[in-house]
Amino acid sequence: MSNDETEGKAKLAPSICIDFDGVLHDYQGWGTELRSPREPGLFLLQALQPLVERELIKVIILTSRTNHQEIWDWLKEYGIYNAVNLVTNIKMPALAYVDDRAVDGRRDANWIIKDIIALVVTQAPQARLMGKEQEMIDLALQLTNAAKAIEPTDPEGSFRGKPFMRGGKLLGDSTPQPDSE
Repeated sequence: MSNDETEGKAKLAPSICIDFDGVLHDYQGWGTELRSPREPGLFLLQALQPLVERELIKVIILTSRTNHQEIWDWLKEYGIYNAVNLVTNIKMPALAYVDDRAVDGRRDANWIIKDIIALVVTQAPQARLMGKEQEMIDLALQLTNAAKAIEPTDPEGSFRGKPFMRGGKLLGDSTPQPDSE
């Protein structure tokens, strides 16, 4: 393969964006010092490293932290420096985004709100430490009321007891479904 082909291949490689705090780093709240890696995130980068080295994919670390050099140093400390192409705070086009606070926006609005409520609930211990527990409870209640006000938009009735159904088949389920005739 010529040098030009190698450069073109690297430019066209699909990207995977991975959130730093909460996915790679054991995040304990905004503004915390860098800590040890989370095992799933560490294993993910270790698995992706050979693909990055062969320029089959690019790994982009997304962060709201301003000191990107600190993150590069952290990656080097844990031996996963070569598994990453870029550290940035700019959302880049990507094949996939890995984030501890992700909500799948392709779902019915009620399910999106339920997922947001679940994230609010998971933040309760941190809110308690910050003296904002009541604010989180109020937010969860307001989101619950918003979910009740929305009519289900999924023609298969995902909010009416058949979550993730399409054409009589549970999405992600490989079990054959009987044909409805």
